[in-house]
Amino acid sequence: TGVIACFAHGNADYDLFMRAVEAGLTHVTHTYNVMSGMHHRRPGVVGAALTCDAVMCELTADGFHVHPAAMDVLLRCKGLDRVCLVSDTQAAAGLPDGEYDWSGRIIDGEFGWTGVTLIKKDGVVRLADQDEGQDGALSSSVWPIIRGVYNVAHEVGLPLKDAVRLASLNPARAAGIDRRIGSLEADKRADLIVIDEEVNLYATMVAGEVVFQSEEGRSVHVDA
Repeated sequence: TGVIACFAHGNADYDLFMRAVEAGLTHVTHTYNVMSGMHHRRPGVVGAALTCDAVMCELTADGFHVHPAAMDVLLRCKGLDRVCLVSDTQAAAGLPDGEYDWSGRIIDGEFGWTGVTLIKKDGVVRLADQDEGQDGALSSSVWPIIRGVYNVAHEVGLPLKDAVRLASLNPARAAGIDRRIGSLEADKRADLIVIDEEVNLYATMVAGEVVFQSEEGRSVHVDA
């Protein structure tokens, strides 16, 4: 059917997860986040995802959702072929610090249409009704995927070319469109970016057309 069966948030145990794999599950989104963690007697979803070669694992590598050491564990367990970087970016990306609803609308003393208040502060979005240090308080991200490339290269220590692969060829393969995009090869669409070793962005090309240029380079430390 072309539909990818993907596990997201959930409290399934190891056995239930593996039954899902037998039924066709092939993908885990934002690995580690809001799912049953790994305990030496209860390996949970995380333990299953780390050790099951049949599944591709996504990683939100913005520097807030997953510790660099946990990123490293994932990469060591899965290898370069079975990890995709994702942004998990939501509508408050690129907007000033403040209170928003899920749609990115500013809230002035009243809830937005979703009935959920989000607080964006210092590059992090949290649920307003939870403490900053509370597990589950994070609510998506406001960073572009290029920030994840930087973190995997500079915080985890992966070679930059491999970090880029996690955000380009691997996702294209996971979606089944790697014959058209995902790498610089003849007969593939010319979707590419120009970056330096610090992952500052100098140009973006979509289908052969330059849609963004910067002589100074756009810092990876500026949110989306």
